[in-house]
This record gives sequence, structure tokens and C-alpha cells, in this order.
Amino acid sequence: MNILAISPHPDDAEFGCGGSLIKYARKNHNVFLLVLTDGSYGADPKIRKKEQEKAAQFIGIKELFWGGYKDTELICNRELIIKIDKVIEKIKPHIVYLNFWADIHQDHRAAAQASISATRYIKEVLFYEVPSTQHFEPDVFINIGDVLNDKLKLHNISEWLSYASKDHFHHSLVDLGLSKSEAVIFIYLINIFLGISAIMVSNDKAHEAILSFCSVFIIFLLLSILILVGRRHKSGWKIE
Repeated sequence: MNILAISPHPDDAEFGCGGSLIKYARKNHNVFLLVLTDGSYGADPKIRKKEQEKAAQFIGIKELFWGGYKDTELICNRELIIKIDKVIEKIKPHIVYLNFWADIHQDHRAAAQASISATRYIKEVLFYEVPSTQHFEPDVFINIGDVLNDKLKLHNISEWLSYASKDHFHHSLVDLGLSKSEAVIFIYLINIFLGISAIMVSNDKAHEAILSFCSVFIIFLLLSILILVGRRHKSGWKIE
């Protein structure tokens, strides 16, 4: 079976469906990856490309395709749809993974819209979620418990953090004394708490959800105060 994952940027597919791709590859299916942009806005494109190639090798990608577009400049038009069409025509995938169309990043929206058009004749198209995705309500789930450790290895935490802005939340946590790994794990735990709150709301357990949400809010508030104090201290401000 041939599986194609379409990724707006380097690392999007790894975040969204990396575990599933690893499972397919381990079962000797043919897994292909199309990365539409070079990721140059976040870091040196040569580094992004090298890391993407390493990730593809780790997953077991049979062939890695590049769209050749600049980061943040992706537009849903005939040219992009045809470029995706050509990859689909070449590998003839049975399943295609796309990032979900509702997203705060313009590249992600353009990639999803163009990919939906290009996959119009594919029988099985599945969406995946990334951190900037909104309003995602999946009804298909894949158990990746047997390859979870491999997916965690795929997200080389220190390299991933190096691509992000130094003003991001996880860097503030590092400034407070957490290691990079601990900062990422802490953010994951907060997301898990928020996810549990959402499940409680959907199950008509509003009271428990409110308590859970308030707990997360208090944690955020305390951390914000600590971060503010830490920045003032680093910049030499006097705290009365």
C-alpha cells in the first residue's frame, strides 16, 4: 500500500501523523512525504532540509519530495494544486494525510485547500493536527502505543526548540531553570489538562471541567508572574 503525507513545512507531518507513518513503514508499506516549503522563516533552510531528511530516514520514507516554496509565501492556486497532483500521479497513493484546513498559519490553510483539491480522486484522505490547528474534531484514531518511543525520538527536542523564537513560552521556562526537555514536557502536561477539560465538557461534566481549567489558569498566572520577575531581574530592574 502507498501512503502519502503532505506537509506545509518541515516537521509538520512529524508532529501531526509521525507515529502513523512510522507504523506504516514498519509494516513494509510504501510511505512518501511531500514538504511544500523550505521552512526558511523559522531557521536556516539548509538546516531545516538536513533535519527533514534525517527525520524521513528515521521514519522509513521511501521518497521525500520538496515543493520548493518559500516559508510564509504559500498560496492556494493552480500552480500549487498541479505540483501536488504530479506527486500523486507518480506514486498513486491509497491513503493521503493532510494537515487540517482550519489553522491560524496562512501556509497551513493554503496547503490544506490545495491538497483537498489535488486529492479529489483519492478514496481515503485523513487530516492530522498540528499545534496551530483550530476546531479539529477527529473521528478516526490510530493507536501508536507500539511506536510511541520512536515518535518521541523523531521530535528531537533540543533541535526543535532551536527553531523557535527566543521569546516563546518554553524558552521562558528554560530561563526559570527548567531544562529544555522539562519545559517541553511541562507544556505537554498543560495541553493534556486542557484536553481533559474539553472531554469533560463534551461529556456534560461542566463542573469538573471548570475546576480543571481553573487549575491550569492558576498555573499559567503564577508562571507569568515568575517570568516577569525573572525578566526584570535579568535586565537589572530594581524590584521594590
